[in-house]
Amino acid sequence: MKWKEIVLDRKGTVDFLNGERIEVEYLQRGPRSSTPQTGGKRGWASLVGSAARTALELVGAVDDGETVDKPHLFVLYGGFLHKLMLLGGYFGYVIDSELRLHSKVPLKRIPETEEYWATVLLCTDYGVVVVYENGVMLIAEDLSVKWHVAKFSRPRCGPALASGFAYYR
Repeated sequence: MKWKEIVLDRKGTVDFLNGERIEVEYLQRGPRSSTPQTGGKRGWASLVGSAARTALELVGAVDDGETVDKPHLFVLYGGFLHKLMLLGGYFGYVIDSELRLHSKVPLKRIPETEEYWATVLLCTDYGVVVVYENGVMLIAEDLSVKWHVAKFSRPRCGPALASGFAYYR
């Protein structure tokens, strides 16, 4: 599995492994096509394929939190030529080159913690491990989530041990 980061000054491109290309546009003010209830979530992205197709607009696909200079998202490539995962803000989305949505993966992020957002991706033999401020998950070669657990964002003291206190995050 591999991944790459796309920085969106305003628009960027994403290439599928089958050669198809889509244009990704960061929508700072929200969706163009409709105004669904988003629960205060930002990070809208508009995806347009290389052929004349309707756009697919996704909420929370882009990380536009306070810890990044420019909005960005991650593209994860699995074992498919025509599918990939977009991951950035509140959700990860598995889409295909025809702009069909296959799955939506909620991250354990909330609007009140945008100033702490940070994402690190690690390639392993089992897939890509996504580590972020409130969680850790494993994305497998088939772009499915194998596990997703909450992560403590503040240090905590554990019970006293013979050698002192246990400290963990």
